[in-house]
Amino acid sequence: MDDNADLRQDEDTLASYADQWVDLPGVTDCITAAVFKCRSSYSETPDRPCHIVRHQASLNELLFSVKMQLREIPLACRQLALVSVADSGLHLPEPQDFQSKLGACLMHRLLKCHQCIAAPSVTPFHFEKCASLLCEVLPYSRLKKVTLQFWCSPMCESICATKPSQTSLQELECSFFGDCCAEYPTALAELVRNSPSLVLLGLQGTSMEEQGTNNLLSCLVQSGILKELTLRGSLVPEACREELLKYLTLAPSLASLCFAADSEMTEMAMLEAFLHNKTLSKHRLKKVYVLSDSPNHNLLTHVCHTLEDNGVRDKVFCGVYFAEDNIDLLKYKLFSGLFLVGDVHEDVNTAALLQLPDCGHVTSLVLEISRGNIAVSSALAQYVQSTSVLRKLEVSMGYADDFDFLDERWKVILESLARSNSIKEVVFYVDSMSNRDVGSIADAVNASRNTRKLIFGECTVTCLRASVSRLSLGITVNHTLLGYTSCKDGRTHRRRCLPSTRERAETWACWRLLLRSRRLPYSTGML
Repeated sequence: MDDNADLRQDEDTLASYADQWVDLPGVTDCITAAVFKCRSSYSETPDRPCHIVRHQASLNELLFSVKMQLREIPLACRQLALVSVADSGLHLPEPQDFQSKLGACLMHRLLKCHQCIAAPSVTPFHFEKCASLLCEVLPYSRLKKVTLQFWCSPMCESICATKPSQTSLQELECSFFGDCCAEYPTALAELVRNSPSLVLLGLQGTSMEEQGTNNLLSCLVQSGILKELTLRGSLVPEACREELLKYLTLAPSLASLCFAADSEMTEMAMLEAFLHNKTLSKHRLKKVYVLSDSPNHNLLTHVCHTLEDNGVRDKVFCGVYFAEDNIDLLKYKLFSGLFLVGDVHEDVNTAALLQLPDCGHVTSLVLEISRGNIAVSSALAQYVQSTSVLRKLEVSMGYADDFDFLDERWKVILESLARSNSIKEVVFYVDSMSNRDVGSIADAVNASRNTRKLIFGECTVTCLRASVSRLSLGITVNHTLLGYTSCKDGRTHRRRCLPSTRERAETWACWRLLLRSRRLPYSTGML
């Protein structure tokens, strides 16, 4: 079938389902218009973006039926990402059959005909519901970034068959849940061989087939353009590790390597190989991310000491430091976050908070304390108001037996938050949160001119309404807060605070209505 016949068939299908959509209660003219607008071809000109950019909010109403959402790509003018919300925890209404078909046809049309769709994200849900459409459209699309997640199944072979034809790709991220099919590394090798612009490759899953993996690594060596490589899980077979090290040694363009294993044994073997590799001490490989959540303190100590001995400690990063009974590794710059939750002793919490001002490399903190704990509360307040590098703060607070200093300690923490000039995201989990608690947190956020995102833990309906009401009082002058999330009965309530809503956001109903106009509809889901 020629392209024109394909387009006519797409238009007829969309028109048929759109006629049924129009009859639904609550459907507006703008949504109906968006359905038919999307039927026309790509329309970007030097003076104006494609019309689907202007109809983004209305199109999202249709795409939610297939758990997809259009979003603007930061710093990419006139470019949109087609993002999956299937695994976001949102509880969306179950669509009618024709709604799902309309959403699938719309997704197919957008990917096939609109060059402004640059970065789709596809999950197992979409392979199950829309597999044939995806396999048909991917070879036609001019995508720059693709994110794929799927279970190992016969459909995987069909998806792999489309890979070599996607020569416009600049970034590819693939995640397998289960054993990789034999075609997977072979398809990736063909893509690397044929793609003139692939600079980022992220892979996650279990062991790939040995011969195909060696072929893929050989193609990576010959490519000479890949800049970032991510390997998660036991993806590379043990027999192929020498070939991997050869690639790391010879790759002229690779600047960043990210590695995360799914077992401590695999992690240790790979770390030994990476840390003793001479490539790290050269200027070629500038960044290595070892994402380890291992509680094995001896392993982390070994890694840190090896980095010191090799003189490459400024090139390697290990993400979050999961402290338990000591914090002696906190001084190492390979950690960007500190996790103090669980059975961490009060003295360790206090010592860590007192040491953090000297740790400019730590940008996120997750802390669990009792609300009446004087020492930890004071240390936290002092650090929060003095730091200039902390970007995310997550605090879990439970009630103590002694409430004498409860209000005073709570007030000190919130006052320090209001004075912070660096924290952009705040997460609070407080046992038995009252309206007064919620109000004081909202006041602190309103007083801050840095906090962009606020998240409340479990709270009642009354607290949920109180938080929205209190935040609304200051939203007209607070031009920093962009996102708000709260959890009630295990369900998440998300809102986006964009500038267009600030003029009339004084009541719950008005705020919710206006937030829908900010292109992220009101929604609920599991936390």
